[in-house]
Amino acid sequence: MVVLELKFLKPTRFDDELRIRTSLKRMETATLEFNCTIVGSDGKKCASGRTVHSLTDQNGTLQYSLPPVIRERVERLLACQEGL
Repeated sequence: MVVLELKFLKPTRFDDELRIRTSLKRMETATLEFNCTIVGSDGKKCASGRTVHSLTDQNGTLQYSLPPVIRERVERLLACQEGL
């Protein structure tokens, strides 16, 4: 992981019902950015954040393009996301 950001906007308590909405942002490199919003049962936003992940091979070498299997899965996820 390269980046982790979380902004708390409203407190929540144990047993609160929360809805977590996560989306994937389209990137040009071998990087995945997930954006997240946490919403309380009252419909008000409690927190928002994002994570950015850079892909490496098994030796830890940074990749500059997504492997075909990952690219296919990301494209399917983005297509589903756009259909919402």
